[in-house]
This record gives sequence, C-alpha cells and structure tokens, in this order.
Amino acid sequence: MAAQPLLHTDIHRKNIIVSDGRPHFVDWELALWGGPVYDLAVHLHKMSYHPEESAGVVTGWNTVVSGAAAEGWQPGLDTYLAHERVKSAIVDTVRFTKLIADGKLTADSRNSFIDKLVGKLAAAHTILGHPPGIDHAIATTRIQHWTDRAPVANVTGGGSPRIRRYRRGTSRCWHSPTSGR
Repeated sequence: MAAQPLLHTDIHRKNIIVSDGRPHFVDWELALWGGPVYDLAVHLHKMSYHPEESAGVVTGWNTVVSGAAAEGWQPGLDTYLAHERVKSAIVDTVRFTKLIADGKLTADSRNSFIDKLVGKLAAAHTILGHPPGIDHAIATTRIQHWTDRAPVANVTGGGSPRIRRYRRGTSRCWHSPTSGR
C-alpha cells in the first residue's frame, strides 16, 4: 500500500489563518492519514457552498493535486460527501439537542435549530435509502422527551457530587454511577 498523506479533516473558515497571503491551518486534533479527496469532501460539506462555488473549489483542487490522488477521485468524493452528511446528522443531533434542552435559546433560535436538524436527518435518510422519518413536530416531541430524562442537577452538600438526580416523567430518582442504582 502506498504511503498516504496527512489530512487535516476539519478544513473550514475557522481553522484557516491567512498571513502574508498564505493559508495556515490550525486545529489539527482530527488529523489522520488518507486520501486527499477526503479533505476536499469535508471542506465542501462544512462550508455549505452554493453549487457553482463548490464546482470552483473542486476545479481548483483538481489543478493542484497531482500523482495518484489526482486519478479516479470523483467517486471517492461522492462517497465521502455522503459519509459527511450522515456523520453530521449524528453529531448534530447530539449537539443541537443539548443546545435546545439547555433552555437558553429564544423560541426562534430553538425552531431554527430544530429545522436544521430535521434537514440533516432527512439528508441522511435519503443517503441511506430510507424515507424521511421526522418532521419539526416529531423532532420537538422527541427532544422534549429526551430533556425530561436528562440530568437536571448535581447533588451538593451532604452527599457525593458524583450522584446525579434524573427526572423521568413526574417521578424522580437518584442514580450513582458507582452503585449501579
């Protein structure tokens, strides 16, 4: 197997610093070895370019990449883009649900996050060949259900700070991760 280059795998606006006309990439904790088309796919996915902008980025990428990476990369791009859309639906389900459950968003922001989440889930369902299975009302109900089951407070004073109180419906229970109860 040929040596693979080091990939950044998180190239987007917030991870590029331009100094003296040259880009410098920061935030390398997701780096891995692999095919350069993966970096292109991640970048296109995270940047949400318009189609004509994406085409320009792909053309530019294709003019600077050489060797084996420049051969037969097009099917890989489609595969990696599909992977990023499904991965994004999973990661953003957790991220958005936590933001919404926190209760600090305005009603408009909350609805905007739910709409984005529904869109990401619909895209993932399409890639996986499933019919879209969730709409705004269902997502709202499921997030509320999750919120009702989420930890609401740490016990303080007189008890172990590792014991957390959980709310399940109208009943309350105590759980200690070390006791298994």
